Amino acid sequence: MNFADLASDKLFQLFADQCPNVIFIEAGQRVIYINSRAKEFFGYSPDEIIAEGFDLKHIFNWPEKAELKKELMAKPEQNAEPAIQRQINVVHRDGSEKKCIISVKKIVLSGQDAYLGTITDITDFSMVNRRLLELRQHYWALFEAASDAIFLETIDGVILDCNAAAVRSYGYTKEELLGMNASELVPGDYASSLKVVAEELSRSKFSGRSLLVVATGKRKDNTIFPSEVSITGLEIDKENLYLVTIRDISTRRELEIARKRYDQQLHQLKLLDNFSNVVNGLANDFNNLLTGIMGYADLLHRDLLPSSPAREKARKILDAARKGGEYIQQLISTTGRLPANFQRADLVAVVREMVADLSQMVSKSGILTSLFDEELPELVFDPSQVKIAVENLVKNAVEAASENARISLSISRGDVTFSGTEPGFFGPPMQSGKYIAIKVSDNGSGISYENLPRIFEPFFTTRFSSRGLGLPTVLGIVRRHHGAIMVKSEIGAGSEFTLMFPCKDAGRNEPEFVASQIPDKFPAGAVLVVDDEEAVSEILCVQLNNLGFATHQACDGNAGLNLFKQLNQELSLVIVDLAMPGKSGIELIRELRWLNPEIPVIACSGMSEGMDELAHLGVNTTLHKPFRLADIEQALLKVQFKK
Repeated sequence: MNFADLASDKLFQLFADQCPNVIFIEAGQRVIYINSRAKEFFGYSPDEIIAEGFDLKHIFNWPEKAELKKELMAKPEQNAEPAIQRQINVVHRDGSEKKCIISVKKIVLSGQDAYLGTITDITDFSMVNRRLLELRQHYWALFEAASDAIFLETIDGVILDCNAAAVRSYGYTKEELLGMNASELVPGDYASSLKVVAEELSRSKFSGRSLLVVATGKRKDNTIFPSEVSITGLEIDKENLYLVTIRDISTRRELEIARKRYDQQLHQLKLLDNFSNVVNGLANDFNNLLTGIMGYADLLHRDLLPSSPAREKARKILDAARKGGEYIQQLISTTGRLPANFQRADLVAVVREMVADLSQMVSKSGILTSLFDEELPELVFDPSQVKIAVENLVKNAVEAASENARISLSISRGDVTFSGTEPGFFGPPMQSGKYIAIKVSDNGSGISYENLPRIFEPFFTTRFSSRGLGLPTVLGIVRRHHGAIMVKSEIGAGSEFTLMFPCKDAGRNEPEFVASQIPDKFPAGAVLVVDDEEAVSEILCVQLNNLGFATHQACDGNAGLNLFKQLNQELSLVIVDLAMPGKSGIELIRELRWLNPEIPVIACSGMSEGMDELAHLGVNTTLHKPFRLADIEQALLKVQFKK
């Protein structure tokens, strides 16, 4: 075949003109034929390219041309021999570049060697391929950087690939995970649930949507964790596979549980607040009644001769009224608002004084062991209230253990930090080392998980003989000291109660007062008594008269203020009830202080509200209802002492 024959072949001309690629023939170091696509590819016309002296280097960089020709020359002339391909950069006449593939085959024309070549533009394909490569790199980067565990699995669950998060989540190496079956990463008890998942997958696989399930995973060390699993069907190289994404939701589950506990504590605090309001109202009314009963019984007991049979009856009335007052005080203590006598003291010494009586209490059904850390710092607390709290805890332990009781009591520095969301924790967060812990544990029946959040609710009890106020009283006292309680319990294994008292001032210290011998008569003077309860006001005036005071009565705050303005210069003392309709006792004391800042004032109350504000008004002496004559004498001595 010669070139003239090839060039004149109509079929070749038709093919060359219709071909989307550049077709050229080179012989004797020059292009002897090129089709019309040359203008589009190179910016040169075919005539310019085949002209004498045109160098192909103007069109494309072909650094391997010599090697390519050498390789082509070494090949025998066989039409079946495949062409040799190389990637080249084609330079357009305007300076722009394209990526192309040149395919060259040796031919013989007119008895001499020649080369038939095609040039294909792969610029767009190269860009797409580069973009796909970048996307692939980004995909694998995301695959490895994902915080969720990701597995590529066969339909049978065999793991083909996994990311770094899967290795961290399950504790296996990547080599160990590859080839494992996904069922090995699920606890045995949950393996049956995989059948349900498999059935759902068979219905939804490769439908374009993911299957979301809540599951449980098993790590290499056999620990289990809750998880959310997303399973998506996909096809890779004509093989159906699953892309499985697993998210460890342990932290979220813990937060949900913590939030639930927090809501329970908040609900309990609301119940306590509502209960406190009811208790304060009832306490005021009952204490007013008991004050009259106790006051008159006390006067009767004092007036009767020791030999009189009625004296013993008066004493029994007095004892019954006092017992009723203690029950009211116990109710108030459950609210955490019981007035406290805070003082700096040795907590260990205070509790050690109780050990003998506590051991006696426990001895009927078991034994009490105690262990105290002697190197603890002093605390500011109310010793009497702490004693009540410890006594109630030990009493609760005795009732829980019933027989063969083994009860332990210990005091130490708290060595555990509590966030406030732990199961069985009641109160604000506590940091290790910043509180003193009183622990009471028993070997009793334990507390069920359902009852644990309710044990501090007033009147809640599982024992028929109990009033359900012991543990609420403990919580109220601890709250009054800004502390917390941790309860650990297991059915059949007993319970442990830990009272945590912060190592800082829990309240206000009152000036120390040492009562001297009560005088028969106090210095003469006039006292204004302001109380809306006639019985209380009357018995108070009678008792003050017996102590040598002249008395004036007012039935409410406004009447008391008017009477005070008239008697201001004559009065040596004012006794004001805090809970009165209209103008309250606090409001009255505030106005009295404005009129006479130096007048001594004793606050009288049958409830716990308003006590904290009294100190700001210069009132540090309180007469708590119900009271006896001895309580009035003590209050009067405190007023004199502070003057």
